[in-house]
Amino acid sequence: ARHYGDVYRFKVYGQPWLSGLARMVRQVRATGARVVVLGPTPKPRVDVPDCLAEHLRNAIACTTPRQVALDTSGVRAERLAVLRAGGSYLDVTPWLCTRSTCAVEVGNLLAYRDDNHLTTTYSSWLSPLLGFQLDQTLRASRRHPSG
Repeated sequence: ARHYGDVYRFKVYGQPWLSGLARMVRQVRATGARVVVLGPTPKPRVDVPDCLAEHLRNAIACTTPRQVALDTSGVRAERLAVLRAGGSYLDVTPWLCTRSTCAVEVGNLLAYRDDNHLTTTYSSWLSPLLGFQLDQTLRASRRHPSG
């Protein structure tokens, strides 16, 4: 998640976030491990089950514009920080979003169980894709160790 509020006393994608993330990637890399950071899950603007209950025949009413669901400049800065620190970055946005909108259902699967967590069913359905993407990302990092 990348939508923490002021109660946590830091700004997501702020300089402390980015430098702390880079420091953590370097520390883990120093052990000899390869690091893959998963990008943020797009955040719906609604509590998905509640919205779907109100729009039983129109799930599209519960979608969120991509520019609302993601802070693209923040994601870009985060990716750059991870790559510069020697890690790899996996963007999960295509698993939920088109170029313009982020879905709450994919096929006949409910993707979100609330306003930000993925359902167990959808996560399980994604697991082969995640495994494949991690494998591809790690293979690329072996060919290009600098990220």
